[in-house]
Amino acid sequence: MRAEKYFFYDEAFFHILIWLFIGAILHIAEDAVCGKVPGILPTQKIGVRLFTVGSFREYIFVLVCIVFIYVGQCLLRT
Repeated sequence: MRAEKYFFYDEAFFHILIWLFIGAILHIAEDAVCGKVPGILPTQKIGVRLFTVGSFREYIFVLVCIVFIYVGQCLLRT
């Protein structure tokens, strides 16, 4: 039996995993600007409190990040 027949060898599956990983890392980064999150060690906390979770400033921050990433992606493709 060939390994390529399995689903986890599919290129689309790896793209999904990559985007899930990127989403998780960005979620942790956003939590770090809303307060403290655990670092590498459980006793280590990193982050700053720029705004509270669910505030209008947080939504603006997320919108700016999305636009920045989208524009950067469009520029890199050309």
